Amino acid sequence: MEKSAVQFLVIKLEELMLKNDFNEISDEEYLKEKENLLIISKHKEKENMINFLKSVFQQENFDYEKAYNDFLKQK
Repeated sequence: MEKSAVQFLVIKLEELMLKNDFNEISDEEYLKEKENLLIISKHKEKENMINFLKSVFQQENFDYEKAYNDFLKQK
């Protein structure tokens, strides 16, 4: 089973914090990688939600990404 975006983020942030705690990476690298992990997690969550929509509605030629983006605009 694939990890959720939140599970992925928690695991990767824990690994990153340990690296920082043991001075394996600088604070600057830590902050840069943390930001990168947030971007990756947001993208992963979007993909997971679109895949869920596809599995539920199973409509050919439907723009699930546009539907997802429209939904986000409503919030």
